[in-house]
Amino acid sequence: MVLDYIPDGMLPKWMLIVSTAAFFNSAQCFISPFKFNREIYSLQTSEVTCLSARLFGVWTLLSGIVRLHCTYNIHDRTAYIMAMATYAIALFHFSTELLIFKTVKLNRASLGPFIVSTFSLTWMIISYSKYVS
Repeated sequence: MVLDYIPDGMLPKWMLIVSTAAFFNSAQCFISPFKFNREIYSLQTSEVTCLSARLFGVWTLLSGIVRLHCTYNIHDRTAYIMAMATYAIALFHFSTELLIFKTVKLNRASLGPFIVSTFSLTWMIISYSKYVS
């Protein structure tokens, strides 16, 4: 079974959940490009296009792949740092869209990415020495 190959600890299991969610979110960006993205970027819905939704979907897919790789290789320094970078980039993106570009307002659609990226990045920073020697 797939779960048998996950290293011990809660962080790898969390990473598997987040990776799986990323794959579903990515698919949603291609299947229904406006619904999800217009809810996140609700202050500037005119800037949400099919192209921007697909780009967001590709970024989310790439993040999910990196995080999934880290799930099964959590003791690998490079994989760990790359996964942390995906969370840092997501947090940077959503923070700048909220505070600088004013396209995001805090609502049920945008809170998820903020919470997941902040929580995951913090957890990975705190747990670095536990998983990476």
